[in-house]
Amino acid sequence: MIPAAATAILILAITHAYADPGSPRQQAEAGTAPHEIVCPRGLDLVLIGDIRGACVTPGTAVKMLARGIATEVIGPTWVEPPDPAPEPVAEPEAVIEPERDPWRAHAGGAQVRGVPAGGTAYFYITDRDLDTGPGIDRVEAAGILVFEIGGQRIPGPDIIIETGPTTGVFLAEVEIPAGAGGVLTATYLDESGASGHPGSVTGSVRVESTFARLDDGGAPARIGREVAIRIHDADANLDSRDEDRLPLEALRFRSEGGLRTTLADPAFDAKRPYLLETGRDTGVFEVLVEIPRTVGGHTIHIGHWYEISYIDPNNPAGVPEETVLRGTIGSRPG
Repeated sequence: MIPAAATAILILAITHAYADPGSPRQQAEAGTAPHEIVCPRGLDLVLIGDIRGACVTPGTAVKMLARGIATEVIGPTWVEPPDPAPEPVAEPEAVIEPERDPWRAHAGGAQVRGVPAGGTAYFYITDRDLDTGPGIDRVEAAGILVFEIGGQRIPGPDIIIETGPTTGVFLAEVEIPAGAGGVLTATYLDESGASGHPGSVTGSVRVESTFARLDDGGAPARIGREVAIRIHDADANLDSRDEDRLPLEALRFRSEGGLRTTLADPAFDAKRPYLLETGRDTGVFEVLVEIPRTVGGHTIHIGHWYEISYIDPNNPAGVPEETVLRGTIGSRPG
């Protein structure tokens, strides 16, 4: 499945030592405050209550905050060491340059990160100038945030809310219009940038349909022959740094004669007990199975219809939805 919406995060980088700092627990035992823990490259620091820090992937950080598990997202705390003899380069303020990860970009000390979501875009903007009081601040978004899809401006939130007392990190929620597609661009207009002059930070992510779908690559389903079953489900892509997995039980199999089972049934001789993502951050999961002659006492014949179905728990409709792959059993392999 292709991403339907995205979460973008704008976070100021935090400077720490370049040596290996150890695990969050080791740092805490050494006396490091939770909000000062250094996470490895590619991970974000989140606070769980006021007593513990944890290092998680950017996508997990967003989910933990949304579900109330984390009380604050600090963001990336690892900083690459400078080059031995860097040449001075004049960089204009708020110019976004893509990094290796297509969901990340940076501009000076600010970062923009997009993570696939489902129907709503969440933006975390770090700007200490907006933190004006000891409590949780609420700031009018008009005039400082602009959102566009395919060059057309879309409505943004009236208010952005600080994620915690004096954090300087503000959450903005943007509803993606139904049927929208293209590139979602978010621009934060900083009235007083690092140089003391107005500037901006802009990030962009692609917005497309997020309904899951199944395919078999068009290969005929023949008894005794392997077939590759794929699930396209970007919402199941939970870790952009590694290949995710889906259980075979998620794929139901039906055929003539009242046959009802899942592809986890040993008769399908799956090459592994799960569907594996085809690569990091692809949102496409695949497994090789063999079409059996018999399953649990039921005989499958040439010409029988069959259905493979998958329940998509997260989609733009907001309710679980079934996607079905239908076909007819072909002939024996020659």
